[in-house]
Amino acid sequence: MKNFSELTTEEISSMTDEEFLAVDPYEKKSCAECGWLKASVTWWCKNPEAVEARGTAIPGIIKCAYWKPDEKYIKTKYKK
Repeated sequence: MKNFSELTTEEISSMTDEEFLAVDPYEKKSCAECGWLKASVTWWCKNPEAVEARGTAIPGIIKCAYWKPDEKYIKTKYKK
């Protein structure tokens, strides 16, 4: 199988939940593991550069160029 960074959006979408969850968060760079993600009732990206570039604060990106790891969440979720 290709490296995650080489996969297309369609290939990522066709992954099973187990396959997707097995991908290292530092490769995946998804909003769920990003330190910029903040929530009260819903999630919002709080990085002003990412919001400006994407035109929205709504998260849902994989391989985000503005991603920074949320170390506490990653350590808890992935036991790293």
